[in-house]
Amino acid sequence: MPQERPCALLFRCVDDLACRPFFHDNIIAHEDDYVGNFTGKAISCVTMIIVIPSAARSRITDSTSETSSGSSADVTSSKGITSGSIANARAIATRCFCPPKALFEYIDRGTEDENALRNLRNSLDAIDLIPRVLTGHPERELKTEILGETTAMPLVVAPTALAGLAGLVSHNGEIKLARAAARMGIPVCISTQSITTIEEIRAGAPGASLWFQLYMWKDRNLSRALLERVENAGVTTLVVTADTPATPKREYNHRNGFSIPIKYSQRLGLDVALHPRWLCGVLFRYLLATGMPTYGHYPQEFRSAVTRRSIAEAVRLENLLNWDDIHQFRRWWKGKLVIKGVLGVDDAHLAKAAGVDGIVVSAHGARNLDIAPAPIDVLPGIADAIGHDLDVLVA
Repeated sequence: MPQERPCALLFRCVDDLACRPFFHDNIIAHEDDYVGNFTGKAISCVTMIIVIPSAARSRITDSTSETSSGSSADVTSSKGITSGSIANARAIATRCFCPPKALFEYIDRGTEDENALRNLRNSLDAIDLIPRVLTGHPERELKTEILGETTAMPLVVAPTALAGLAGLVSHNGEIKLARAAARMGIPVCISTQSITTIEEIRAGAPGASLWFQLYMWKDRNLSRALLERVENAGVTTLVVTADTPATPKREYNHRNGFSIPIKYSQRLGLDVALHPRWLCGVLFRYLLATGMPTYGHYPQEFRSAVTRRSIAEAVRLENLLNWDDIHQFRRWWKGKLVIKGVLGVDDAHLAKAAGVDGIVVSAHGARNLDIAPAPIDVLPGIADAIGHDLDVLVA
């Protein structure tokens, strides 16, 4: 009988800004307390992978019985900031970062009528973990293996949109994210559209285990050159996002005057002016040091400030990505290869045939399609089909 592979749960979190540890150099809580309080729920963070290997489930659930009942004790940091429930952590994020409303809602909300977002959150809240009793464990053991890499706890910080917005929520946010992940012994995945380059993140967090999320550009040669940079920076795993063939409809962005690239407007200007802590602590620091933030990984000749309206055709995101491209990635990339955005068994089989090492069962955090199913609901069929051959992650 084949050995069961780890099942990784990537939660594209509903309340994205709320996970303070991954934006700051100071972790709010000890690992045991943090995971003990949040494992099994829709963790609110900029995007996070939760890995629950079958062999370790009894050890994890042994320490999370209160979580499955919906209650958890608060955790207090050395700075006196308390974080326990998801709602409380989200409230802390709004106080600590004070981002403009347009920026916060871009990260925090879904697409169209947000039906998929509600379904996603409800599906995660419905998960119960059955505790084991009388196990006699003196301490929690959360070490596991993801794509052949041993991690100290069942988490991976996943890629985040537009520089993860980590770089816009907090100055040098991507570097802070990588440092925090390194201290916790878990990987972090850097976005193609990050503000900070992979080289700068590597220099700022030399001990981090770096993955890289790829949006394919129209010019394949430019994408291949980017992969060479990524490989030279010591990245071990490539995550190809396959579920964004069209721009999603997010009406609140229009109401807030927010778009990518960012466009100046009276409404947005007033929103920014009403958040002076963010204006002075984030945007002005970029302006004084390097000017308006740019897409760090774009080739210099195509690099645009996040306020520039036009992007050269060569570096527009490829909307015609197909399985031949995945086979090509497999030839280009020597490390681990993962496809993010799989929701059907048929596509999971095609991913296996393409030679990938893992897939992410993902609805893009319910941010792209409002008709997409909750990944947890389709996970069992996909895991049964290819779970013994590939690592399966869930977003």
